[in-house]
Amino acid sequence: MAGFDPEAQNIFNGLWEFFNDHPSVNDQRLMDWSVPTDEHYNAGRMPWRIGIDALLNNDTISWEQVRKLSLWAQKVADNDPGKFLAGYKLDGTPLNCSNYFTTFFVAPLGVAAMNLPSQQKWLNDIYEAVYDKVENYYNDTVTLLCLIAMTGTVPR
Repeated sequence: MAGFDPEAQNIFNGLWEFFNDHPSVNDQRLMDWSVPTDEHYNAGRMPWRIGIDALLNNDTISWEQVRKLSLWAQKVADNDPGKFLAGYKLDGTPLNCSNYFTTFFVAPLGVAAMNLPSQQKWLNDIYEAVYDKVENYYNDTVTLLCLIAMTGTVPR
């Protein structure tokens, strides 16, 4: 984790520089997750990874990024995690191939929402939407890791 290991801090700093070098056309403070192409499954893990960093390390940069992402996700889903689709363009429109729900994209949003007390209901709704779903090995693994975080059982 960043802050505990100098090499991890170097990696985090490098990622932060990458975020800054690839701003979103929607919001210059957000990263363009489609560099070099739309890699929606790579982007799906970011709310979990950055959310955990903000929670465990009180990292203000991570907190600011995850806050923006979490508020956007709640808005685009109209407060219903079941309406959050499997990939979005930078302008906020769904990708052509993403007209479905998957826990892979929604569970990480729960970790992100943990950083904002005002999103407690959103967090609870995310948990309810993902905790008993079975999809496939990869999606279920990411979902399980996010559920571990959402239940507060991540070791410090």
